[in-house]
Order: sequence, then structure tokens, then C-alpha cells
Amino acid sequence: MRTLCNRVKVLGHGKGVNRHSCISTRTGVCYRLNIPAGQAVCPPHTLEEKNLLDRDRAEDLLTEYTRSPSLLNHALAVEAALGAYARRLGEDELTWRITGLLHDFDYERWPEPENHPLKGSEILRSAGYPEQIIYAILSHAQYLELERKSPLDQALFAVDELCGLITAVTLVRPSRSILDVTVRSIKKKWKQRSFAEGVCREDIALGASELGVDLDEHIGFVLEALQGSAAQIGLIGVAEEHAEANAQLTG
Repeated sequence: MRTLCNRVKVLGHGKGVNRHSCISTRTGVCYRLNIPAGQAVCPPHTLEEKNLLDRDRAEDLLTEYTRSPSLLNHALAVEAALGAYARRLGEDELTWRITGLLHDFDYERWPEPENHPLKGSEILRSAGYPEQIIYAILSHAQYLELERKSPLDQALFAVDELCGLITAVTLVRPSRSILDVTVRSIKKKWKQRSFAEGVCREDIALGASELGVDLDEHIGFVLEALQGSAAQIGLIGVAEEHAEANAQLTG
């Protein structure tokens, strides 16, 4: 059985374009498609998809197990990067975004390799999440030695560590704004092995190779995706944060 999603009001998406959503009643954003003006509904989703693949539900699960702002921002960053790759590769963006959002949701509670992401996979399975999402999350842990079979598996592995590196590069800049970060500045820090030592450069390079993307192109693509979500992932910068706060006070 298929059911159509509801139309929602969204601002700021450009002339002649509406968006519709069966994803987020909080944000009003449909992550699947831009819908031309005049089209009444999004492409239909199955009732199962509508019930299970819901971004708000995924975010609730994330925040139930994760309190750390840095881990929450990392989840949002990986979500943004995977969403961009889903659009580029013509894949289901909602599925990919939820995978990014939940890929480390169990880490704060169970950081040990013998538990993460295995504990999370058990929780996701009991909650009815698709095996496609669960397997991608499992396969992003190198120590589990699982083959990354699908584009989703490969993309998650490729963007995860890179999002961490880009965040680290951003936070050492005076502005703390990702909008000031370039591929060149990332590559410069890449070569400094003492910088962000916890980020495995080899995994990033391997991930780009598995995905079939040139490394510099991969870095630039993910950087652009994160810059487009700067405010959401906490990397908009000091000056911009002050400006937004002042605008809210005077608005």
C-alpha cells in the first residue's frame, strides 16, 4: 500500500519551487526532491517508509543516546555530506541522511570497539530500521572487517573521518567559520600528522578510492556540503553567530 505525503510550507527555496515533506514536521524540509511549483504532492512512499524512515524519529533516537554537542554536530555533518552524495549519485536522500544521522548514535554510551556500532545495530534492528542502513553503519567500522558493498556503505565510510578533519580545521581558525575553510587549508593540515591525530587519513583516502572519486574532489565536495549546513552543524563562526543573535534581538 502506498500513501502520499502531506504538503508543508517552506520558505526560502527560490522562485518557482516548492518543497513537500513526509520527513520533518519540525524543519519543513523535504530531503528527497525539489518539487516544481504546481505539483501537489511528493512522489509516493510506502506506508512502511513513512512510518520508519522519518527524520524526526531518527533525531529523537540520536538525542536519546547522545548528549555531547560535538558528537551531535558530527552526526549532522555526516548527514549533510551523505545527503549531498545521495543527490549526486541519484540515491534515496532520506535513507542516506538518516544513515548519517545515526551512524554513531551509540558511541557516547558504548565507545568500545566490542560494542560500537554493534549495540547501535541491535537497537536499530529492534526499532525496525532497514538492513540497508544497519549494514552501512556496521561496515563503516574498519575493525569489523565487513565488505562495503553498496554506494551507501562506501559513502558513509568515505565522509565520516573527513567530516571530523574538516571540523578540526575549522575550529582552529580565528573565525571558527567553515565558510573560511578551503581545500588547500584542509590539505595543509592533512600533512601535519600531529594535527587531529585521531583522524585516520588513510581511511579518508581509501574511502574516496572505494567511492571512485579523486581525493581532492572528494574533499571539496564534502566541504561544500558542510558549508551549506554551517549553522546546523555549529560551524557558522563567531561573527556570524553574533550577527544572528543580534538579528533575533532586534527582529
